[in-house]
Amino acid sequence: MVQVYIENLSIFKKTYSPIKFKKMAEKILRSEGLPEKDYEISLVFCDNDFIKSLNKTYRNKNKPTDVLSFSVPPEFPVGEIQYLGEIVISLETVFDKYPNNLEKIKQEVYLLYCHALLHLLGYTHDTPKQRREMMEKQSKYLNIDLESAWIKYSKDIEKRREK
Repeated sequence: MVQVYIENLSIFKKTYSPIKFKKMAEKILRSEGLPEKDYEISLVFCDNDFIKSLNKTYRNKNKPTDVLSFSVPPEFPVGEIQYLGEIVISLETVFDKYPNNLEKIKQEVYLLYCHALLHLLGYTHDTPKQRREMMEKQSKYLNIDLESAWIKYSKDIEKRREK
């Protein structure tokens, strides 16, 4: 069983289903062969200022991003419930990417969540082979085509922010 604790610090509401996050996490963990036990994930929705400060602190990048994930360090105690880590998604970035398109916004939120959860499980996309593997997993878990399974950050968003 997976428990997803959600905190929405943003002004954007009703862009996701807590039940869908739980079911997606359970599907992914089962498919990835994790032992059947209880897991916890923290999910925070925020604005660009919040995620920018995290990005600067933890990645030395002084700009907002769409998603960050913080996995549990190896020395973190494992008990009956295993904490997998924290996912932070900027809903402001998602809304900037798809203004006035709630369906696309929801799809992007689930894609970002799936992507970050795979990071919590140890996947990376530092090489073309690793990127392809993550794309294939996201495609499979979200039941979408491979092209749609990759997060594309629009340069238009960056230009709008600079104004």
